[in-house]
Amino acid sequence: MSNLTDAIQAAGPANVAAVIGNDPSWRVFNLLWSTPEEIIPACDRMGWKTLEDLIAWLHATTNAVGNAQAFEALIDPPLPGIDYWQLPTLQWRDIDLAMATDFTRREDFFRDHSDASYRAPTKSQWDQIAAACPSMRRKHSGNDVHDCDDFARHAWGWLAHKGLGNLAAGFCGTTAYRSGSMIGGHAVLLVVDSSKKAWAWEPQNGKLYAPKDAIKLGGHFLADEIRLARAYF
Repeated sequence: MSNLTDAIQAAGPANVAAVIGNDPSWRVFNLLWSTPEEIIPACDRMGWKTLEDLIAWLHATTNAVGNAQAFEALIDPPLPGIDYWQLPTLQWRDIDLAMATDFTRREDFFRDHSDASYRAPTKSQWDQIAAACPSMRRKHSGNDVHDCDDFARHAWGWLAHKGLGNLAAGFCGTTAYRSGSMIGGHAVLLVVDSSKKAWAWEPQNGKLYAPKDAIKLGGHFLADEIRLARAYF
């Protein structure tokens, strides 16, 4: 290891993170890591051998980008102040019940889950998370190259990138109907809040919709009903 990584290891990555994590002067460096364990690998990838190497890059990069806060908001939007460990826990059965209670499900509805329990933000916190997600910056391709399912997968992956992959959010396919006849499909994220209410997060505009307001998502303006087709948590 280099002198720099030796020093970080000796101090303890968690202690280093606690010192620089909220320091504005370290903002551009903090974009290189999400958890303390990533600090040393980030330094190694950048090829820094000494603290002086890191500081020189920090000063040069900060000066180059100008407004570091705006730069961060552009390339990796920060989440609102949400403490994952303070969020209440929902069991999978709570999420399954919320989907069944708040949305209509197709007879062949399929769902699956990776974890036994999930953390649940409040509705207000979910609104903030959805509004911060950069997925809506992308443009719909007008074909299968980048359409609704890609927006939903991007938003879902963004949560994992932010260390929030265990939030009560799942990739969800829906089917739109008019007078009982199927007219199309759509993909969103289905999220459950701390009061066990289910919402449709439309990653294309960063907004949450109650079941009755989600019917026409995906451009299905003639639809009078949607049903859940599949959900993966």
